[in-house]
This record gives sequence, C-alpha cells and structure tokens, in this order.
Amino acid sequence: MPLGAAPKSTAPLTSDERRYLPEIDGLRAIAVICVILYHSKISFFSNGYLGVDIFFVISGFVITRLITNRGATFSFREFYGRRIRRLAPSLFLMLLVTEIAATILLSPADSRRILISLLYITFFAGNVYFLQNADYFKDSQFNPLLHTWSLGVEEQFYLFLPIFLFVLMRKFKAFPWTLLPVIMCGYVSFLFSLTQKDLHQSFTFYMLPTRAWELLLGVAAALVVSRWRIDGKLFSSAALNATFSISGLFLILASLFIIRAGSVFPDLSSVLVCFGVILILLFSRPLWLYRTLANPFLVAIGKRSYTAYLWHFPILGFFQYFLGHQLNYLELVYCYYLLIVITEVVYRYIESPVRKRNWTLKKSLGLLSASMALLVISATFFIHFPVKSDSVRAERSLLENFSSQIRIERAGTCFVGLDQKFVDFPTSCDPGTSINSLVIMGDSHAAVFAEGLRLRYEQVGEYTSSLCPPFVNVVRADRPNCKAVNDSAFAHIARLQPNFIILSANWWAYAYGYSDQEMTQYLGATVNYLKSISPKSKILLFGGLPLWLPDMPTLILRSDIPFVNGAKLINTNLARIRKNDSIVEAVAKQKGAKFVSPMAQLCDAQDQCTVLLKKQNGDIEPYVYDAAHLTPEGSLDLIKKFQASGAL
Repeated sequence: MPLGAAPKSTAPLTSDERRYLPEIDGLRAIAVICVILYHSKISFFSNGYLGVDIFFVISGFVITRLITNRGATFSFREFYGRRIRRLAPSLFLMLLVTEIAATILLSPADSRRILISLLYITFFAGNVYFLQNADYFKDSQFNPLLHTWSLGVEEQFYLFLPIFLFVLMRKFKAFPWTLLPVIMCGYVSFLFSLTQKDLHQSFTFYMLPTRAWELLLGVAAALVVSRWRIDGKLFSSAALNATFSISGLFLILASLFIIRAGSVFPDLSSVLVCFGVILILLFSRPLWLYRTLANPFLVAIGKRSYTAYLWHFPILGFFQYFLGHQLNYLELVYCYYLLIVITEVVYRYIESPVRKRNWTLKKSLGLLSASMALLVISATFFIHFPVKSDSVRAERSLLENFSSQIRIERAGTCFVGLDQKFVDFPTSCDPGTSINSLVIMGDSHAAVFAEGLRLRYEQVGEYTSSLCPPFVNVVRADRPNCKAVNDSAFAHIARLQPNFIILSANWWAYAYGYSDQEMTQYLGATVNYLKSISPKSKILLFGGLPLWLPDMPTLILRSDIPFVNGAKLINTNLARIRKNDSIVEAVAKQKGAKFVSPMAQLCDAQDQCTVLLKKQNGDIEPYVYDAAHLTPEGSLDLIKKFQASGAL
C-alpha cells in the first residue's frame, strides 16, 4: 500500500473522521489532569505520572494518521513545518519566561543549573540532561523544566517516524507487511526496556529506545484503524466493540487508581495503561464511551493539554520553591487559576494563530532558529554573568562545604550506617567510668548531637544507628539489624551504669510507621527498661530538630538574608515536630525522665529559627547541613544553649 493510500473498504472513513477524532482530546484531557494532580502531590493521584504514557500512545497514533491520511500528497516539508508550528511557540515562550524568572528570582546555583538544562531542552535533548542529573521520582533539586523530558522523547520520535513509515510503505505495499515491522520494533523496544530497568533505571525512564514501544503501540493502532475501521467501528458487533472499549477504560482506571505503581519503568501499571488507551482508540466509536470522551468540556481541555502541560510545572514549582513547603489546597487553587489564565491566553493568542499559519518549511525553520538563538545566547550570558553575582562566593562556599561532604564522626564504629552489618559496638564507643559519664543512644540525629557533646564533656559514649529508633525490642523490616544495635547499646549501658543517658531520634520520621499510642508505649517501655538496667542513671529525652525542606543551605540562599551570626528564617514545617515532641514530653513527665527541647532553643513563637552561626575562626556557616542534621558547629552551639538553660 503506498504511503497513506485510502483503506480498501466498502465504506471508507468520512473526511471528518480522517482529520479529527474528538475522543483523542478527551483522553488528552484525562492525561494532563492526572499529571497536574500528581505534580501537585495529591496522594489520590500518586500514579498520575502515567498520564505521560497516555500522551506517548496518543502521539504515535495521531502522527501516524497525519502521515497516512495524506497518502500520495504527503510532504516531509509540510510535516516538519507543521510540527515546528505546533510545538515551538508555546515551548519557547515557556522556556523564555522560565529563564527570566530563574535568572532574576533564584540563587545563582539554582538558576545556573536550570539554564544549563534549558540549553539541552532547546536542542530537543532535555531527556538526555535529566538522565544524567535528575531522578524524576526522588529528585530534591528544584528544576521547573523537569517535565520537559517527555517532550524530548516525542521530538526525537517525530524526527524518525516519517522516514520509518515512508520506507516501510515503499518496501511493503500490502497492509499486513507494513504493520508487522512496527510490531517487531515495538517488541524489541519493550524487551530492551525490561532488560535494562533494573540495571539502568534512569535510562529506561527517560530515553527513546526504551520508550519507543509506547509510541509504536499508537503507530500500530493507527495503521489498523486506517485499514479496517469502518464508520468508527472496528467490528460490526456493537457488543464486541463495547466489551473491548470498556475493558480499555477499566485498564486505564486500574492503572491510575488501583494498581500500586513503582518508580521503575516499565511496570505493570505502565503496560496496562498503554493497552487501555489502545483499546479505546480502536473500539470506542460510536459507543457511550466515545460520547463521554468527546464531550465539549473534555475536548476543550484536551485541545489545550499541550499548553497546560508546559506551564503547570513551572507554576507549581516556583510557588513551592518560595513558600518552602508542600502547597496546601488554597495555594493549589490559586496555582490552578493562574494556570488556566496563562493556558487560555497562550493557546488563544499564540499557539492557535501560529499553528494555523500556512508557512513554508523555510519560514517555520526561521521561526525555530530565531527562537533557539535567543534562548541560547541569553542563557549562555546569564550562566557566565549571573544577576546575583555578589552572592556567588558565599553561595559556592555553602554548597561545597555543607552538602553530602559532611560526615558524621565515628561513622562505621559508634554510628552504624544503612548498609553496614552489625556485630557489636566496640569498647571505644564507651564513655569511661567517671561520675560525669554520659551516653547518647538513637539514630543519626543522636549521632550529630554526640559531636557537640564530645566537645563539651570528657566522658561521652555513643551507640547510634541510621534510621533506628531507640526502642527496646524494636523490630523494623527495613532495618533488620536495628534490634541487635539497640540490644548491644543496652548491654553497654547495663555494664557501665553511666550518670546520664540521652535518647535522641528523628521522632517525626517514625511517626509515619507508628501510631501516637504505639510511640507512647514503645518509648515508655524503653525508659522503664533503662531504669531497670541502670537505676541510678538520669534519663534525658531530646525532642526533635527543626525540619527544613528541601534543605537549610538551599533555603538560606533563596532567602538572600545577610550572612550574619544568628540569622533566622521562618520554618513552615514545625507543626509535625511539635506534635511528636508533645508525645516525647508526655512520656518524660509520666516516667520521671527529663525532656530537653531543641526547638525551644532554636525557634521562637513566630516559627523563626536560627539558621546561621559563627565558627571559632569567624566564618559563618549553616546550623544544619541538610534537612535536619546539625553541622559540628551547630551541634556544639546547641549543647552550649542546653547548658546555659540548665537542661544539661
């Protein structure tokens, strides 16, 4: 069959059916809504990122119909010109606005990282950049352009698909032989993604070779429709069409809301959602499902889905960046309102007018080249000459000195990490036997306190382990050595009979695994047990440290506060800390222990907390080096505050 030749049927599709299928816009609307709600961090839509998989299948379907329906009149010039006019205006406008906002509003390091990613996106390789620099599900670094990885996949696919189909339809003119190579290529891509998903997870998620099977499913469906679907139906039996199309809807809904999706692509949910879309594309017309998907409201959203997809992530990202916390529902409503306004303006006055222009490929390429040149020149300039140049030196010092380079003292001996096997704490972790001996027990938050304690006290013992709450008889599936760690600590305490025993932990982290009643019960039982094995020891329960999201150094840089000793920032995450502190304090009162509150020393009633302090050599450093762990100077300063207040 020649490229795009009319299907051989007694009742070919009408011109309207060949050019526009409104149910596709209905599917686009569902996809973009799910993606937006997922990026809004609404828990009910935790699988909403699968909307991108829906977009991929639809893209393969639509582009193939666009090519085959042109038949002998198909023109590569016209195809690529239309793709440029369809994708470039909204994309490059969003990139330009994001570039300006990032340059003016963000810290030099944040803006520099975003501008570098923008250069990749400009050349249709955003997915290549994010492959090397971002985990889609876990990345904590702010980048309002992360969502454009999917555009990179589609744009790369658009470059090769017309040539691929042209060769197929020139080589294999009979219908089944044009479909089989598409199916084989999709099958190879799927097998490749399966073999790589555990070895190279980021590659399988971001890159075209492992995503191509989703787009090729759409290609195969379009070829089937162009050959066999008559009057909007694949089969003459209405019951058969209904069964398959409703099955497709069920697969989509199950993937989005029932099956628990994982962070490794591909998984069951991504496979089922793709096949669900295929069943609807093949069988939905003219059933009630078609009429539902083709209703004016969903169609209107679907027509604007590309624009809404482009703008939603920068809007949500910048709001969360400056507010410093996960957006609440009122803030999300404001973001959605802003998104609707921007989407409508861009769609009505930029995207649609340019899209309808009957420009030549030369003129379309001229638009593309000018836009790319503007972005590349401006981004390159601002990368090398940041607007906030005065803060570059201080910022670089913070980022280099207080990131993952900070290491907890005695890690591997008195602090047991996540990946360490455990036998027993060595005697080097003991405090000695003086009357002022002190032991601290708990997780990594206890370990950072131990650093400050050792600088103020001579006899300090430490028995700490990552993500291990200081509970007696604790059992955690994710930390199988936790009970052995605590049992060893209890054995050392029973032998040494220290004067002071401190229990410290990141209490709010364990609150997600234990109810309030369980926290009270386990902590109370631990205090009772310590009293039984070391009856003369004074027991102190340390409350939680303030939580900073994404981390304190980043928030300091974003705030542009003066680099002075004792500088404060508002912390929006204190409610969860106070809630768990109240549990710890209640146990201390009930069991005759002493509650010591870091929050009382660091934060005031207006939720402003100390973030900068002066080192002994006069330099200024953050109090915390990540989201909550104290720097050595921060630990020492807080211990001094405890001593001055009589808490220690």
